[in-house]
Amino acid sequence: MIREILKVYELLKNRTKLVRKRSFHRFRIFFEYHLKREEKDPIFILTTRRTGSNLLLSYLNSVPGVSLAPEVLNKSMFYGIRGRFISKKAVLRHLAYSVNACPQKICGAKLIRTHLERHGITMGDLKKYFPKARFIILYRRSILEQFVSLKIAETTGIWQWTDQFRLPSAIVVKVPELLEFCKRVKNFYQDIFKQDEFTECSLVVNYEELVERPQAIFEKNLFPFLGLPPSPVVTSTKRQNIKRLHEIVQNYTEIIPWIGHPLTCQDYSFESEEWDTFVYDAKEMNG
Repeated sequence: MIREILKVYELLKNRTKLVRKRSFHRFRIFFEYHLKREEKDPIFILTTRRTGSNLLLSYLNSVPGVSLAPEVLNKSMFYGIRGRFISKKAVLRHLAYSVNACPQKICGAKLIRTHLERHGITMGDLKKYFPKARFIILYRRSILEQFVSLKIAETTGIWQWTDQFRLPSAIVVKVPELLEFCKRVKNFYQDIFKQDEFTECSLVVNYEELVERPQAIFEKNLFPFLGLPPSPVVTSTKRQNIKRLHEIVQNYTEIIPWIGHPLTCQDYSFESEEWDTFVYDAKEMNG
């Protein structure tokens, strides 16, 4: 009984601390926006969870003249915003305040699918509120491995690598849950790609290539997109899961048929003609 009371007390204390810290942060960026507003054309990272977005954000923020904010719609962070009882307009204003608070001319923020959906914010809403915005669309080719990474984070309660992080001995992958996750992820990206205004002001990056050759990806794609000369990119971010699927998934034999399966994979790294075909197909699928 005493242990439960202490647990509730600790929870309330942490919650109160978060609310105070968040209120101060929102007060600060509100006044910065209205007293020191700067004309900025933001760059938003559009992505789903466990796609290496923290890695990309870290690389981008290592580039001189670039400053992107983290998950400014994350209800669990002081720089975020509450998840309920707030209007869409207020959420978009918070996003504008957060972008304005970035110290560099090239600025922006990371936007996660679940956060956008929680507040009912569509791609059209973003484009309407930020008409000059550009977008980096980040995805992971293996949605299966993305799902495993998500289960590890949910199991441990730790979403970024730290010195104290320890991998669980094993996780269980429920195939119906995996397939539903794959469907939601694919729908998110197809909803983006079916809109012509996004394909004209966006850059597509995949996690696997970013991990394998970050400097080459920046020099070939990201620096031209940012309008910046090449420079070294560095990061202190580390990967949480260093195990292979058969080492971390307890029911590995059940997922073997789904490894490399079209339902659990995606690839949007097309040449222009292939890209046009994919966009047309995406529009047809979504009516």
